[in-house]
Amino acid sequence: MMSPGQSCRRRAFTMAEAAVCIVIVGVMLVAVLNAAAFARTVDYRMAMRQRGMLLARELLAEVTAQAYADPESGTAVFGLEAGETGTGSRALWDDVDDYDGLNESPPRDRDGTDMSDLAEWKWQVRIERLSSSNPTLTVASESGLKLCTVIVSRNGQPVARLASVRSAAWIVNSL
Repeated sequence: MMSPGQSCRRRAFTMAEAAVCIVIVGVMLVAVLNAAAFARTVDYRMAMRQRGMLLARELLAEVTAQAYADPESGTAVFGLEAGETGTGSRALWDDVDDYDGLNESPPRDRDGTDMSDLAEWKWQVRIERLSSSNPTLTVASESGLKLCTVIVSRNGQPVARLASVRSAAWIVNSL
């Protein structure tokens, strides 16, 4: 039995211990939320990069499937030939260098139809002649090699860049 001067002391958390626990849990929660937000940002950027790469592949495949030189005239005139309009549609473009300087925002299908949900996207094409003796150098005259470069951007930031070399010796057979 306890004497009247003694008090019964129970063991419990003090306010200080409870406050420390709350601070520790809060710091851990903030760290977890920051990690989740970072992971989500990385996932979003990767998804945008993949979408940009798909767009670049699509346009590069279209460009490189064209003839090296104009099939009607047979000449290697660089750029659009007479009768090939550059307004909206690429349906009349029939050789690789017709695409030089293509700059569309938003990207369009070959028939000129805007691609849906791509308002903040842009694609550009640059065609350059390469030296046949040293393909790392660009030249002004016809050499039999053309470098096709496609750049896809989103909100002004480059997302994807693909390049392919097209040769005059390579012939595309249509099915």
